[in-house]
Amino acid sequence: IAELLMAAWASFPPEPYPITGLVAITQNDSAVFLNWTRPIDFPPEGSYYITTNCSKAQPNLTVEAEAIYITGLSPGISCFSTVYSQVNDIAGDAVSISYSTSTEACLSWLVFL
Repeated sequence: IAELLMAAWASFPPEPYPITGLVAITQNDSAVFLNWTRPIDFPPEGSYYITTNCSKAQPNLTVEAEAIYITGLSPGISCFSTVYSQVNDIAGDAVSISYSTSTEACLSWLVFL
């Protein structure tokens, strides 16, 4: 039985580690730049899934790089984005950040883990 349990456990890969160091930099009144650090032991075939509550044009995105521009935002609003690391459709823990659009570039520092 132990061998069967070990074989079954091995068939379920572990979820990837979450990203770290998520920052949001407001670019203008309708775009923000998100940047983060690659997780520990993240394989080359991994990607990132991003959800955003403010962009109708880009509500859900998948990227391979550790950065993305989110566009189509309304001026002067508060937004919330979440980034998941994922490998073979298995997602790591969510890391979220809030930010506001404005006409001046600023760094959002409010990060939720």
